[in-house]
Amino acid sequence: MLQKECDKHLVGGMIVKRGGQLEMFEKPESIHLYGKDEAKADIDFGNKFYESLKEGKIDIEIIYLTRKYYETMKRYQSLMNNAFLPKEMKALMEKIIKNIYDDITINLKQLLEDFVCNVYEKRKNSEKFGINTVGIYNEFNEKRHDNSQLITKVRARTREYLMIDKKW
Repeated sequence: MLQKECDKHLVGGMIVKRGGQLEMFEKPESIHLYGKDEAKADIDFGNKFYESLKEGKIDIEIIYLTRKYYETMKRYQSLMNNAFLPKEMKALMEKIIKNIYDDITINLKQLLEDFVCNVYEKRKNSEKFGINTVGIYNEFNEKRHDNSQLITKVRARTREYLMIDKKW
């Protein structure tokens, strides 16, 4: 049930693996035979992941993106690619987009990898624990870039460019 609810909001994923070929996916072939090979590949990937986890070195390959994230980034890209947008504002928009991208590919990736390793350690030590998703969100919120000053500059520059506050 939770998986179905999540699937309604997901539209794709961002590859965040550190170099190399994705291990959780294979190159699609024109004919796919179901059966033992498919199950074996899943088991092999799971075993590899578990061995890496025991060493405390995991590499999340994909972070799935929500429809809202995709639509927001699409709007930012559209604004940034507007031919009438002054260069200074375009540079500010590029910086905001880069910050968001870095937040996902670097900050969130690292936070999730650390979280998975911490859960594994707690479980290995048979400690009783609970997972608080709000705590994970708060931790990410502390690490992400604060784009408020860049947004303020975009707004101010837009008002100036459109001469909104100009006395006629």
